[in-house]
Amino acid sequence: MSNGGFHNFFEAGPPVSGERFFGRKVFMRKFENFLKNGTSVIVVGERRIGKTSVLRQVRYLIAQQQNNPTNLNKPILIELLWQGVNTTQELTQEIARSLHSEIQKQLPDFTKTIDALISKETNFPTLLRYFKRFQEENYQLIIILDEVDALILDTEPQVAGLLRAIVNEGQAVIACTSFRDPVKLNTLTHYGSPWFNVFCIMPIGLFTDEESIELLTLQSNKSGREFTHTEISFLMDVFGNFPFYLQMAGSYIFNDYRFVSYPQENRMRFLKEAVTAASRQLDFHFPYIVDHLAAEQLNLVLRVARGKSVSQSRELDELQVRGIVIKNQKGEYHIFSRVFEEYLKELPEPTIIEKAKDSKTWKKISSTGSTIIDTALHKAIEIAAEKYL
Repeated sequence: MSNGGFHNFFEAGPPVSGERFFGRKVFMRKFENFLKNGTSVIVVGERRIGKTSVLRQVRYLIAQQQNNPTNLNKPILIELLWQGVNTTQELTQEIARSLHSEIQKQLPDFTKTIDALISKETNFPTLLRYFKRFQEENYQLIIILDEVDALILDTEPQVAGLLRAIVNEGQAVIACTSFRDPVKLNTLTHYGSPWFNVFCIMPIGLFTDEESIELLTLQSNKSGREFTHTEISFLMDVFGNFPFYLQMAGSYIFNDYRFVSYPQENRMRFLKEAVTAASRQLDFHFPYIVDHLAAEQLNLVLRVARGKSVSQSRELDELQVRGIVIKNQKGEYHIFSRVFEEYLKELPEPTIIEKAKDSKTWKKISSTGSTIIDTALHKAIEIAAEKYL
């Protein structure tokens, strides 16, 4: 439906940076300080939690400082697109091409010096020599690499060793993201683990309440009509402090011009109708979360969703770090959002045999279409609406 000429500032999809980036202030300060100090970082978190936006934002922040004469180490940033890379030589060539392109933009005086870098014969020792040349000129090379876990799993084992050597021998800094816990990738090289004592692993989780309120308040205000306190509480109850889901809800709401133009007493109905449309986005996300839970973790989230007691364990700790399970001030465990909790309640509980198969049977059950998600979303909306609206 037309939005009546208003601009919808809620974005649910592409990575963001600059003024479009919300929250994560403490996280970003730590991240930026690690890079400035020469420490490589892996940002680990759920799909759509904001990992790529964090990379975009750190690139934005460092790019702003590149012309700062007080910087002792002048940063050179390259963004590595690894799709189609299968071998260490291909990865070396991709780094060489990306570096050459960035040098042409940032340091034209160096262009002649590095023209040979894009030669087909460029190997890793040659690349390291160029790295050393930049270090001698006090330039800090920072490589931004999204989805490093997919790169490791889709390529030959030596690629992981190359990443470690880039950091250890090349003295470059790698800022990357991973959906999977890199410790559990079981990737070893002749150097040992590609991560141990080389990368700092930074889990990224949900927004705080304050960050969610800031996002919803500022974006709704810019979009034409600021959410009320009760509307914000309603949205945070349904979707939790998961930034993508909040952006998604706001996007659907402000696509309907009636929410902006109609009287307050009519807004509640339009808000509920718009949020209901979000089920089409959740059709993929919720089964994806479930499909990537180990059997024991799956059992825990089902128990928590159904209000059953759970004991403290390593798996439960990991679910909390990932933001799937949260603990309230009373020490009670809950699923991060009401709609995901209702979705889990709608799913059949796996049998012991299914669990023993590492949830392979369960994964087929959990992908049974949109009916379960539609039912869960309607329940979540009605419960939250009765509570807040």
